[in-house]
Amino acid sequence: MQFVVYAAGASGEVEVGVAAVSLEALLEDGRDHALAPVSVKHNNVEVARLSVAVKALAALRAITKQAAAGPALVVQVSELHLLRAESAGAAPRDAWVAIDVPGEPEREG
Repeated sequence: MQFVVYAAGASGEVEVGVAAVSLEALLEDGRDHALAPVSVKHNNVEVARLSVAVKALAALRAITKQAAAGPALVVQVSELHLLRAESAGAAPRDAWVAIDVPGEPEREG
């Protein structure tokens, strides 16, 4: 699962970096990802920290057992700390996080 961090400043919208939580690792470890900081990286350099929690173990287990219906996937994003202002285009006016779950179809709001 990828968390793409964006910021908007005087120069427009810019992608700050990407953080990831491996759903495969959750399944292998047998536990959900508790709320904790995850590194946001751009060109392999940490540019921010994003506090996230991913509660997906029950859903992943249900999927692997080919269950017809299973528990929901729960994702919590609580904090974003930009470490390098230049990655966000000097002084960003806004910052946000887009969440990408590989294999999920895009949904229109």
